Amino acid sequence: SLGTIQTHGLGVHKISGTFFFSPDLRMYPFDAQVLEVVLEQIETPMKEWTFVPEPSLNGLSTSVRFPGWVSSLRLDEGADRARCTVRAKSHIYPGATVSNVDSINNVTFSRFSYQLTVERPVLQGILTHIFPPIVVLMPILYSYILDPIQDITVRLSLSSGALVAVILIYRGVAAALPPLDYLTLFDKFIFCIYVSISVALFQAVSTYMEFHLEVSGDKGMQSQLRAELLQLSYITAQASTLVIFFVVLPLWVWIDAYLVVPILLISFGAWLFWIRRRWALLRTALRLSQDENGLSKRLVSQESQEMMEIVHSQL
Repeated sequence: SLGTIQTHGLGVHKISGTFFFSPDLRMYPFDAQVLEVVLEQIETPMKEWTFVPEPSLNGLSTSVRFPGWVSSLRLDEGADRARCTVRAKSHIYPGATVSNVDSINNVTFSRFSYQLTVERPVLQGILTHIFPPIVVLMPILYSYILDPIQDITVRLSLSSGALVAVILIYRGVAAALPPLDYLTLFDKFIFCIYVSISVALFQAVSTYMEFHLEVSGDKGMQSQLRAELLQLSYITAQASTLVIFFVVLPLWVWIDAYLVVPILLISFGAWLFWIRRRWALLRTALRLSQDENGLSKRLVSQESQEMMEIVHSQL
């Protein structure tokens, strides 16, 4: 009203301040944040002073730069309009009611809210946070095509080196984040990398301990055994990659961790049951082959002995 303008003045006011926000980093490094600046008239109650937002008068100076958020600050490059929303709210202090704004105990004041939406560039997040751990994971996948018995040292070296590299990458990223009481998307992704490396280590060590003695036998049996073990490695690599990164990780984005852990345990138990069963079948097949080879050798030896006896008798 005219009386309000005469009392409080009409014009442009410059206000500066330090604002603190509590970001939600659950989707980091692909998170979007809403930065809110709230103005409140604390001298005049709401019945005498009410903020009325005018969207056309709200924007963002072209000189404002947010490192890491530049691509999402404005509607287009160089525009003075930001991706922002404005609205009027009220703040009710103890002793006031919304339905009785004329009460003598009224301490309800008008608020003006300016919200600026920012998000991290997706390509930058992929190149700086997702791509490096994937590159480190490549030698792990390569180790599955190596000889599980003869190249056990190489397989263990690749897995151990990848584990150290991923730990260093994670520590570097985590150092730039504030202390959090929840896991970010990057934490979950790195945890899946850890699980993938652990599966490779467990598969390499368990296979070597289970079959390294059998390799010292017949050369024909060695090639057959190694071919079967390599096939098991291929299947393990494919199954673990699909389950960890295309089942567990997407589910973990939307459900709580206490539901993901049983899924991981069930998957690991199913794989362990399958691999032990395949090992048992492989041992049975090897035992039958050895028995057949032994029987053939005994028959050949018996025939040779009979032939020698016949020759000696004729002489």
